[in-house]
Amino acid sequence: MNFRNIWKLPLLAVLVFAGSCESDEAVLEPEEVKNIESSIEMDAAYGDTDELAGLSMVLAEGGTLGGRVTEGDDRFGCAEVTHDADLKKIIINFGEGCNDLRGHTRKGVIIITYTGHRFIPGSVITVRFEDYYFDGIKVEGVRTLTNITEGQDSPPKFQIVLVEGKLTFPDETFVTRNMTEIRTWIRGANILQDEFHVEGSATGVGRNGVEYAMEITETLVWKVSCTLNKVFLPVDGKKIVTRGQRVFEVDFGNGECDNIVVVTSNGASATVDLSRD
Repeated sequence: MNFRNIWKLPLLAVLVFAGSCESDEAVLEPEEVKNIESSIEMDAAYGDTDELAGLSMVLAEGGTLGGRVTEGDDRFGCAEVTHDADLKKIIINFGEGCNDLRGHTRKGVIIITYTGHRFIPGSVITVRFEDYYFDGIKVEGVRTLTNITEGQDSPPKFQIVLVEGKLTFPDETFVTRNMTEIRTWIRGANILQDEFHVEGSATGVGRNGVEYAMEITETLVWKVSCTLNKVFLPVDGKKIVTRGQRVFEVDFGNGECDNIVVVTSNGASATVDLSRD
């Protein structure tokens, strides 16, 4: 779910096309590849903050940032975390920037407010940002997670709403997103065995200024364990992205831990390897 410097690769060099190429529109142009990259970058940046918010809620629930929370996860190692129980507020301050063992840099402040225990249906967690950067990309917006778990024996389920989401890149280009999704947390024996199953849709503007709409058509599956193998994408599921007259299907695979997606448009498919090396 997280990455650093992935997107500096010459991705066109690793595109493999199949299917018909009856017109220029059947081929992914460099600008289209950049839009696909940006969409996945946004998934990862906000997915990372969701994880940090969820883990930090252990403080609000009377625990400490140890044990299951930090097993194999050092993202809080350089952060100053403060909890105000009266205001129901947690502040995660990464200061001027620090790295984790996964190779990511975080800088600035994440501010979390909550209404109650995160596992109680109806509880709400709100995440805001103050000059926050993830791997040099500025992250903005308000992200609200509402527990909508159906029953005591059901896995935790959250409705996640992102309002005025925006990533600004070092070259000052940006992407925006407004989104609603449903995320089901499949918990394992430890955090590295957890999975997140995601459904939903989004709208926004890409780095080229073109509006887009996205819909998840087959549930996206994120495996926390895959991050140990430098896999930072969903490993299963599909989504459809519409930009103007173009429609792209993005296929994340069948559960294998890899950074490969297959993008199909106008009858042509491109296999894109997003590995960092």
